[in-house]
Amino acid sequence: MKTIPKTVFIGALFLILLSSFLAHAQMTSFPSENSMQFQNIQLDEEKTPELSEGTNLDFLSQVLDAKKAEYDSLGYYEQYFENSLKATYYALSVLDGLGKLSEVDQGAILDYIMRHYNSTRGTFTDSYSLRYLDMNPSKTYFYLSSVLEINCYAVLSLDILNSLGQIDSQKMLDFIWECHQPSTSGFIGRPYSADLASGFKVATIDNTYFAIKVIDLLDDWELYTPEKTAITNYIGSLQADPNSDGGFLCDLDYNLFTLYSTEPNLLSSYFAVKSLELWNALDTMSMTNFHTFLASLYDSNSYSFDFDVYDDGDTNIIGSALGLELSDITGYLGINYNEILNFLMNNLNAEGYWHRSTILQYYELIDTFQVLRSISDLGEASLLTAEQQDAIKDYVMRCYSWGGFSLLSADYMQQELIWSMVNSFCLFDREEDLPRSELYPILRDSFLKQEFGSWDQLSFFKNTHMQPVTYLFRSEPIEYYNQGSHAHIEELGCLNDQFSSYLALDSLKRIYKLDDFHSEVANLNKFVTEVVKAQFLEEGYSNRGGFLPSSVYQLFGTDNQRNEIVYLKHSYGAIKILEIVSEFLNLGEIKDLGIDVSALCAYINSLLNNGHIEAPYVQTLSTAFENTFYAVEIASLLDQLSAINLNAIENFIIQNLDYGNIKQIYYAWKISQIAGLNINFDVYSVHDLIEEVYVSELQEFRAHDSLNKTDPLILGWICEMAQTDKIRIESTYANAVPLGANWDLDVSLCNIILEDFLGSTVVKFESDQLGQTTFSKEGLLYSTSLYVSPEASNYPTIEGYIRIYDGLTVTSEEYVSSQTSYQLDYETEIIETDGYLYITAFISRIFFSGPQPLSNSKITVEIYKDGSFFEDIELEATDYVDSTLFEGGYELKNSGEYDVKVILEDSFAGTSLTLQEQEYSLGSEEESPNEDEDEISEDELQMGISLSLMIGGVSCVPMILLAKTKMNSRKRLRLE
Repeated sequence: MKTIPKTVFIGALFLILLSSFLAHAQMTSFPSENSMQFQNIQLDEEKTPELSEGTNLDFLSQVLDAKKAEYDSLGYYEQYFENSLKATYYALSVLDGLGKLSEVDQGAILDYIMRHYNSTRGTFTDSYSLRYLDMNPSKTYFYLSSVLEINCYAVLSLDILNSLGQIDSQKMLDFIWECHQPSTSGFIGRPYSADLASGFKVATIDNTYFAIKVIDLLDDWELYTPEKTAITNYIGSLQADPNSDGGFLCDLDYNLFTLYSTEPNLLSSYFAVKSLELWNALDTMSMTNFHTFLASLYDSNSYSFDFDVYDDGDTNIIGSALGLELSDITGYLGINYNEILNFLMNNLNAEGYWHRSTILQYYELIDTFQVLRSISDLGEASLLTAEQQDAIKDYVMRCYSWGGFSLLSADYMQQELIWSMVNSFCLFDREEDLPRSELYPILRDSFLKQEFGSWDQLSFFKNTHMQPVTYLFRSEPIEYYNQGSHAHIEELGCLNDQFSSYLALDSLKRIYKLDDFHSEVANLNKFVTEVVKAQFLEEGYSNRGGFLPSSVYQLFGTDNQRNEIVYLKHSYGAIKILEIVSEFLNLGEIKDLGIDVSALCAYINSLLNNGHIEAPYVQTLSTAFENTFYAVEIASLLDQLSAINLNAIENFIIQNLDYGNIKQIYYAWKISQIAGLNINFDVYSVHDLIEEVYVSELQEFRAHDSLNKTDPLILGWICEMAQTDKIRIESTYANAVPLGANWDLDVSLCNIILEDFLGSTVVKFESDQLGQTTFSKEGLLYSTSLYVSPEASNYPTIEGYIRIYDGLTVTSEEYVSSQTSYQLDYETEIIETDGYLYITAFISRIFFSGPQPLSNSKITVEIYKDGSFFEDIELEATDYVDSTLFEGGYELKNSGEYDVKVILEDSFAGTSLTLQEQEYSLGSEEESPNEDEDEISEDELQMGISLSLMIGGVSCVPMILLAKTKMNSRKRLRLE
């Protein structure tokens, strides 16, 4: 018997997980974002209602409204898992068995299946088949998801949909026969080659069963009599083995656990017996020994079967379905048929699914598929009421998205989804819309504590509805089971790890339940110990300094195996756990909590190359952005940013950022925020992207619009950017304004996500000159009109700040200024009588609001004699309503050449302006004035003068001055 010892904690599991990560080749280029996903299904537009038109703020508010309504209606937020051809086959089989196939969109399902088909090779590929290629079978074996089985599921699904004509049957048959094991017979999970790792070359009964089933569907077994005989003998050898106990092993290699259970078991026996039944070859098996095997698993008290001899009821519902059908096929009479059937019918959940067992309340699609398959094959499906059939169909459809089906239903919420919901509602000040009282027990019950003497493991499961007794999903969803070389699949799959624990603790903090968790469930100080123990510090290994998924991995396996499961994401989660706990318990700096900071920084720097993290596994450009963010934030939290080449990271982002990918945008934005990079994001492209990557049918976001796979974290990312990114101000105003006029300012706001903001956002203009005013808002435009009073303090420039307030806090500001201007309108006159000069000047300041006198200004008359300054006088000023009269007299003394300058000192301009200049000659003898010369012709008195003045350092616009020369001057100057 091949057994896996079962304890409260399955130590062997950790050993398997530890050893399952293979050595990885460094990647220097990035595969396409679509190269590893196959779900390019276009949603039916009629089933994808659009949210109402409006701003991104309106849009996000509606998204949150929809999420609230979703939880209020269902009692959970819907979680969408990766679809697979395996799950799609399970779902179609159930729907077909219920007669419900006509009630689903068969066209969309067919389209989903065929999107995975390569017509050139004639085979199907999905992520699960690629995961199979990534595995090391001697360490981790992903059962029921081999390359062969994935193709068989696709063919069987097409048969259910009456669409076998969609594929080249001969190519498919050729592929299946390439998977035949030439030595032992039977079938392996991929085309056979002598170069394959030994574990890949071992035939298994599950691969053999599905190969037999599909060949029977596409061909005639009568054409393959020698092969049929060899395969029959192979199946017989699985029972004849001394360790079979009368049942059938899954394979003949004692070092492989290809069904993740003790062998023999009812599932491996089911595949064997059903294969022989298809060929009418049941007489080739030892019926007596098989009945003994069935008897060893049957419990006459509970009328149920255990799955294997060590099951102890952990899989008794599935075991009972298989055991009942196998008893019926082989004629075993040592059971109570009707009571077992009642046991199965009574354990059908009101929600339309069967649990794995009466002890473990897991419910996976494979469970309902296997139970209903047996009930249908026994001809007992009619026992299901119409209400039960509808409930089963509704449950199956909870596994549906993008035209395909997933192994888990949408009510299995992940920590990522819960964190995203909590983060989003809290950021938008909608905590009251969160079901806090319900989320706390959900988070609390997802906590796992395991004790190993003095060693405690503290962590959170990645998803909800887990039970610490055993936490193995039978169908091994790729989200949690993805250990291997990662040569084809980049996502890291763990049931519990540092990142999930960080998300759970952060969610507890945000719903104000971290203190309850600390006092009721686990002392948070122990999380510090847990994290410190999880750091891998063995000398001589490439990943020294990084963190393991959990400290318990230190107890199992080798240093080489541990080195291979150190990932930057685990390290990021570990440091974020320390940040949360340290802040909550006031423990001080993270770097002082016992981790080896220098080793961690060395580990990070060993991965940095050309401005980004080069992960030791296949990664897309988006994952490169993600890992680089982890590195930057870890360094920041440890005060080690100076040790990172931020310039190279900035250049990498600028050169590679794809504005069609919200995941890249978020991580680039986070890096820029943390490191203070100078990245000018194209916010308008981001604005347009938000609704493009939203899938209304699922009420979830995807990374880019050509990827048909949602990510629950994206809503939280978008809300974080929307509510924390600095507001950008775009202002429109005149660069020049006349004094006495209004200065109009228009402002529009945006950040990387929003072009509109919550009602608490206020826009103000604040200035020492013009005071403070609040902008009025109409639509997306904020406007104000400021009166620029004709005061000297407002000349030659007005300035101030446009400030954005959230309550009393200034969140953003922009400096603005404008030149101001006014005009001088003046007329000066100098009348000379017998050497006495009478000087007058009428002057007005012309503002946009009207003329005003020249208050606080003066006119000085400077007298120059024979080329040298002689003396000056100040004219007396008299203010009138809209002008000022300056007047005074001066007597020329002694003979000589005089130059008289009339100079204005304007209190606005702050500089002097010569209004008029006149020359006089005074002889030694008195000369009688020539009356004829007193009169000057009008042509002589008028001329145009073009001036360009510099007043207060400001260049003035050239203007035409109309003046009476010599004795009289009249001018208007524009001063700027």
